[in-house]
Order: sequence, then C-alpha cells, then structure tokens
Amino acid sequence: MQTPKSPEDDLVHLAVCVERASSCHQVLQDVKADLTHPLAAPAFRHAIVEYMTMFNQSKDSQGNSRRIFAACVPANHVALHERLKKTRNELLAHADMSVLAGALEFTTNRTIPTVILTHQDDMAEFKHFDEFLDLVQCVRNHLFAEYRRLSVILPSRLP
Repeated sequence: MQTPKSPEDDLVHLAVCVERASSCHQVLQDVKADLTHPLAAPAFRHAIVEYMTMFNQSKDSQGNSRRIFAACVPANHVALHERLKKTRNELLAHADMSVLAGALEFTTNRTIPTVILTHQDDMAEFKHFDEFLDLVQCVRNHLFAEYRRLSVILPSRLP
C-alpha cells in the first residue's frame, strides 16, 4: 500500500531531478566545447536519456509515483521536448523495431546477407544542440526554483 506523498519526499525527488538536469547540462557544456570529439555523439545520446529520465514515471521509497511533468517545459521548447522523448523512447532506451527498419542485401561474393539499416537517425536533434542546451537550462532553473520554494516552506511544517 502506498503512503501519502509528503513535502519531504517532494524535496528529495526535486533534489534528484535537479542533479539529473545539472548532470545533463554539464555533459552538453562539455560536448559543446568540442563538437568533433569522438565521444560527442555518445555523450549527446546520454544527455537525451538523462534529461528524459526526469519526465518518466518512477517510484519513490514509499511506492508513490514520481515524475516531473512537461508543464515545466517552456512553450517555445515543447516541440523539441517531444522529439527528444520520441528519440529516447524509440531509439536510445528501447529497441523499437517499428522504427528500426532494415533491408537485406544478398551479394554473390558473400556467404551471409548484408543488413542495410534504414532506421531513424538517433542524432537528428544534434542540429538543435543549442536549443537543447537552452531547454535543459530552463528546466533546471524551474526545478531549482521549485526546490528552493519547497525548502523554505518545509521547515515550518516540521514538528
């Protein structure tokens, strides 16, 4: 049985989300410093997963559902947020075969067929790098402001 959510649990959840947003922000800042680095693409993919983790449902130690709602995403970034969600859910964190289409190519000089993948590009949002960085900053600032607000009112609720 779930226990009622408490402001203390809300504060812990927000602290975790602020940490995730800050981690994502740092990764993006490091990638921006050298977009040609061989680890730029894997780091960018990691940043997408790290960012979207906050918006996916998880459970706290009491079994209560926790997530950050998309309402904290600025209106000018909603479309990017939705594309990042789709990229995370279909290409990065899960192998959704509906978007991982491919074709087999048979050649006479090979004993096994060659698979030619025609799936969606998991790096398509890289061209929107600066917008993603701004989105993460906006969400992180929102979460941190909410954390500060709750931190101020929480002591007055303690016995």
